[in-house]
Amino acid sequence: MVVKKAHSKGKAAGIILAIAVLIAFSDERAAAGESLKTREREYRQAVKTAESKWQEGEFQESFSLFSQGHDLAGKMKDGQKEVRCLMHLGKLCWPLGRPEESERFYKEALEKADSLRLTEEKEECWGALKVLELYSEGKASRVKGQLEKSVADFRSALDWAKKVRSPEHEAKCLRQLSLTHWAMQDQGSFLSLNINALQIAARLNDRREEVKCRSNIGMYFLWNKDYVEALDNYSQALELAREISSREDESLCLKNISLILMNLGFYEKSVSFLEAANEIDRHSGNPFLLAQSLNNLGEAFRNRGNLLSNKADLYQSLDYFNQALDLAREKSTQQIEMRILNNIGSVYIDLEKYHASLHYLNTTYSIAEKVQDEKAVPRILINIGTCHLKEGNYATARSYFKKAIEMEGNSAGSSILWEILYYLGQCSEMEKNFSQAMAHYENSLQAIDGTRVRLLPDDFKAGFMRNKFTVYESLVSLLFSLYENDRSPARARDIFYVVERAKARAFLETMGEIQESPKGRVVSAVPEEKPGASTSRIAANQETKSSMTEKPAEELLRQKLDGKERTPEKAFPRPVRLEKVQDQLLDEKTAVLEYFLADNHSFLFVITKNDFTLLTLPPKEEIRESLSAYLVLLSKPPRGGWDWHKAASRLSKDLVGPALKSLPESIKHIIIVPDDILCHLPFETLFFSSAENPSHDQLMIARYAVSYAPSCSSLLFLKERKKSSYFPKSFLAFGNPVYPSTASKRKIRITVAGIAKEMVEEQGYDLYPLEDSKKEVRDISRHFPEDKSDIYLGKDATEEKLKQSPLEEYQVIHFACHGSLDEKVPFRSGLFLSLHEAKDEDGFLQASEIAGLNLTADLVVLSACRTSRGYVEKGEGVMGVTRTFFFSGASAVVSTLWKISDRATVEFMRHFYGYLAQGKDKAQALRLAKLRMLDSRYSHPFFWAAFVLHGESTSALSFR
Repeated sequence: MVVKKAHSKGKAAGIILAIAVLIAFSDERAAAGESLKTREREYRQAVKTAESKWQEGEFQESFSLFSQGHDLAGKMKDGQKEVRCLMHLGKLCWPLGRPEESERFYKEALEKADSLRLTEEKEECWGALKVLELYSEGKASRVKGQLEKSVADFRSALDWAKKVRSPEHEAKCLRQLSLTHWAMQDQGSFLSLNINALQIAARLNDRREEVKCRSNIGMYFLWNKDYVEALDNYSQALELAREISSREDESLCLKNISLILMNLGFYEKSVSFLEAANEIDRHSGNPFLLAQSLNNLGEAFRNRGNLLSNKADLYQSLDYFNQALDLAREKSTQQIEMRILNNIGSVYIDLEKYHASLHYLNTTYSIAEKVQDEKAVPRILINIGTCHLKEGNYATARSYFKKAIEMEGNSAGSSILWEILYYLGQCSEMEKNFSQAMAHYENSLQAIDGTRVRLLPDDFKAGFMRNKFTVYESLVSLLFSLYENDRSPARARDIFYVVERAKARAFLETMGEIQESPKGRVVSAVPEEKPGASTSRIAANQETKSSMTEKPAEELLRQKLDGKERTPEKAFPRPVRLEKVQDQLLDEKTAVLEYFLADNHSFLFVITKNDFTLLTLPPKEEIRESLSAYLVLLSKPPRGGWDWHKAASRLSKDLVGPALKSLPESIKHIIIVPDDILCHLPFETLFFSSAENPSHDQLMIARYAVSYAPSCSSLLFLKERKKSSYFPKSFLAFGNPVYPSTASKRKIRITVAGIAKEMVEEQGYDLYPLEDSKKEVRDISRHFPEDKSDIYLGKDATEEKLKQSPLEEYQVIHFACHGSLDEKVPFRSGLFLSLHEAKDEDGFLQASEIAGLNLTADLVVLSACRTSRGYVEKGEGVMGVTRTFFFSGASAVVSTLWKISDRATVEFMRHFYGYLAQGKDKAQALRLAKLRMLDSRYSHPFFWAAFVLHGESTSALSFR
């Protein structure tokens, strides 16, 4: 019995143990099930959030979440989910900018899909890998120069991207295809492909790809000189780059914005953007990128220093160049070192430190010969020759210049040939070989004309001449020294023709471009710069590749200057000779006084219908010194203590006295062609009498009607261009625009108009309401038929109204508003119409926009402050708002030399338009209005002398 009990107890224990094991196993299974459910829940949450983040453009967060989902799928042993996560990770590598990394994910997904017989996933993985293969081949083909194959590769990649329904792949393939089209110089396809890619990227919230596409679109517009569009796209790309913390893209955008602003003349702002880019490059750890950035800064400060005559900027440029040089030497990059050394040598030439310059230039010349850089050597040779020329070593200088010609070879259209020829002329002149010097100067001008004719229009054509005007000055000076020994009329006529060539060429070529343009519009142009991250190119590497040659310099010169070698010149209007001026521009009542200010002598050409006289005046600096104080005081409201009569009388003796004495009594109208500081002088305030205390009836304005022109050639062109006298409409006016009381404080995108406004605000410019201008416009309008007049006042005086008007139909266009003057950079001057936050127009009508208008007006009146002023370009005269209205089609423009009195302006305009309505010609109407002001409480020149008439001035207007 005892044994049985023990057996029963053992059996019971076994049953209990079995039950315990069963319970434990059930609990484990329940726990495992619960764990699986938890992982499934976590997986769904991770994938759902990942998809949401993907749609929001948070690709890195989505990538991390899909990685988490992949790990969870592995723990769940769910192969299909693993495959899907791997595919998502592969696709996400594209918007993350790591397309090559996607290969690993897709290959792993493909292998697993194949083992699990997942047909759909397998096909998608295979297609995605095919996209990557073709994408990589397309990039490699482009690098090798196999552009047609590159296009085919990317096109095939795009087809596969569409098959696998992957817009992420498609956007990148479109952009890369666009770059191949850019390499093929197919800019149209480049633009359209980037626009398509941008649209896809925007739908995907792929801001990284948007940055790239926006930058490319900006590059397109920059290349095509559409700076407003280029700036807008780079500005948007910059905002996006900062949002996603892409420092490399941010630096690139900053550099290209700097380039645009430099081209538009916003030098201060341009440098600030380049400095910001440099700060990014400094922290990049890339010494080559930093060396480039420092060199660009050096070039920017050098350009600004030369343009604004600021030595501090030149020394700042040296500091940046030296920093760049240290980096280049540290990394043993001789090519970069050579170019920086040449830049340093060039700055020392600018600073007239020729011995220091030679130290650097000789070093860079040795490196250039060692590395056989044929493109850099000619520029270095010119710089070395220049130093020797300035130090009086003429034979040595000539040897370097001739070697530079030999290095240039037979390449047509060389952009440095003019410079070599000019310096050869300088050598010959210093050695008293005047005939050879004259030949070199003439050949230099021929080379300049051959280059300039290929450039875009006016602002760069004129700017192109900025450092080349010295050739004209040298030729005029040489001709005058010969004239002193042989005072023949023929020699004097030759001097006049050279002066007209200097003064008129850019203006006439721009007019020719407008006539040939299908829209009749002028395009703002600036120095040729290819976009792509550098604000300034290294000077030594600018020229086109030339071959070595053994031909002597003289033979090369003949070949280069032969008509067959040069680009044929278009049929632009040409500068005119004296005989044509007398025959076609002048009558018995009209005379021209044309000035040319130079360092050693200044000249005055006195031209009538039947006579021509060349007079000499004091040197340029002497005239500037004697005139500058007078102009400052004349342009301020009258105060006691300053007798303007005595100052005007003193100036009259030097500037007009001898000329006016020689004029016949029949002369009633004088056309002034000023130069340099004389462009800011109202000649009407001078006297024709030499009396100690001349009276008002001895003022020039009392005897003569006075008008102004940039050159005789330009004026003759305007006269011949005059269109039909029939106008469907008589009068268009804008007055009393609405200006906000304070500048907007909200953050705005970088735009040309925004920067211009900021510049005006920094100068303390007050855009106060012009209540009197409302009365001015209404008084004037009474002279015109109501049904042929359109008047916009207050909030209606907008830029939109102007650009929507049929401008070509109006005979007279009048602006009574504020104007903005920039004497350093004329094309950022303009007129302020009603300011607002409109999408398309901002209310600031810039000079570059004015040039694109389509007018036929007999007269444009700018009743705004200082609209006649601007940067005085050597030879070309004032580059500003007035000049651009000629480009837009106006025959004559009345503008102002200084900030005018609102109330005095109302009275002046009432008189002026009253005389026009009586049938007086434009010049006489202006003269009579000024005489009326002289006999009123506004007798001081401040109130009336600011109004000057430019262009065709002898025709009368019919308002009815």
